[in-house]
Amino acid sequence: MDKNKLNDLMLAIATTLSLFLITFSVYLSAFYPDGVFLQILYFFLAIAIPVGFLVTYIIFRKRYPRALLHGIGSACTIFLLLAIGVPLSLIVNKYYMPAYIILLCLLTACTLQSAFTSKRVRNVFTVIILCLVFSGSLSLAGGIVYHEWQDKISIVNIENINVHNYLAFDRNADIARLPKEASLRLSGSNLPVINGAAAMFPMYSSFVEATYPAYAVGGLNHRNSPYRYTNTVAGYEELVYGETDIMIGVSPSAAQIAFAEEQGKQIEVIEIGREAFVFFVNSKNSIKSLSQAQLREIYAGKVTNWREVGGDNLNVQPFQRNPGSGSQTALESFMGDIPLMTPPTELVHGLMIGIIERVSDYKNYRGAIGFSFLYYASALVGNPDIHILSVEGVAPSAQTIADGSYPITRPVVLAVTHRTPEINAFIDWVLSPEGQYLVKNSGYTPIRNAELS
Repeated sequence: MDKNKLNDLMLAIATTLSLFLITFSVYLSAFYPDGVFLQILYFFLAIAIPVGFLVTYIIFRKRYPRALLHGIGSACTIFLLLAIGVPLSLIVNKYYMPAYIILLCLLTACTLQSAFTSKRVRNVFTVIILCLVFSGSLSLAGGIVYHEWQDKISIVNIENINVHNYLAFDRNADIARLPKEASLRLSGSNLPVINGAAAMFPMYSSFVEATYPAYAVGGLNHRNSPYRYTNTVAGYEELVYGETDIMIGVSPSAAQIAFAEEQGKQIEVIEIGREAFVFFVNSKNSIKSLSQAQLREIYAGKVTNWREVGGDNLNVQPFQRNPGSGSQTALESFMGDIPLMTPPTELVHGLMIGIIERVSDYKNYRGAIGFSFLYYASALVGNPDIHILSVEGVAPSAQTIADGSYPITRPVVLAVTHRTPEINAFIDWVLSPEGQYLVKNSGYTPIRNAELS
């Protein structure tokens, strides 16, 4: 082989290798949270490409002036597409990333092919282009199919609910109501600011409608309104910072209690009801009941296949929630001294815009198991594709919670960091038959008499 043909072949191989390495590093950096692949990508972008074109210029400056011009243009195209397109495609849908990167390489390969007059080099690029078209088509088709499948996967425990269905003072709201006017009617400028967890929002909406004046509430989360909704994590933060006066949800986590103490506050917890802490699986899962020991082994990572607990030969996917959320705190309490396994988390590295973290929140994969509170999972979400498990052979229900036969229950609490006459009056009323009536009719188990005279 003469020197010119050898140079042609080397240039084609070097270009192909560069395209492959760029594609590979971008792809891995998008799908893996380690950070090492992102560093590989930056290495090739910041060092390999400029050095490669510099070497190409030194070696082939006389033979391929057109190729160098096209190559520099291709390099600029790569930088532009990576800097703008990749982050956007990551945000929109990461499952199309492979097709996007292959398209990037296809455009670059077409640009480089047009720069050469050598038939051998053009043939090499033709093969590369055909391979890219074939792999890109497969990747795009795979991304579409996988995305459609993902859309059919039910997210059965999300942090937020459609609050518009449960608003106080809305005639069409699906909240519990007293048969007659409440014995307590708060008024004045010192109305306690109330907040709560997602699962308890319908319940405390009914409290607000029964005892707060409509003119003072205004609307949910409106400026100066005493009626707010965030979630468990933000709810306890706002309570500690004094932005709210009452938090309704589940008991605070150890970290939330410690945070309050760091701020010089003490969280006082008053139990106002009880609720079942439940575990659920895909409706196609043959498992219908587990023991507490089996559940702890699953979440400790000791049981990894459903056949180990009498189910099908299917990997267990035990999903968890974000730290500080009410259900995650309940899970930690349920586990006791047994350490939790590392939760399965989807992490996507967004180029140029930092890290985009996506937590797969109880998606209804066939082998998945998730957890929640009974009313939240069965009524607020009510997904037919999940099955709530019995524990020790006992199914969770209002009756089994009340008689104590369902073994995993958690208190529904009203938390405060200070007391005022209005707060005291509200607490007393929630624990009265009227308040307990609303607790019961909101889907929770009251702890005191809920019968109205």
